[in-house]
Amino acid sequence: MLDKDTSVIMTDSSGPSKVKWVACPEKSHDEEVLRPIDNPFSKQGGLQLLTVIW
Repeated sequence: MLDKDTSVIMTDSSGPSKVKWVACPEKSHDEEVLRPIDNPFSKQGGLQLLTVIW
């Protein structure tokens, strides 16, 4: 069931408007967007409680 969670959609060279599922790369192409677990954006995980003041 989780096979799509470890895959990405890429264009297929077999024709226009064709796509295929391929395995995700082992390393991020841009660690400013997606980082590995051993190099987090924030040591605490980056979650914060936000509140609205009316």
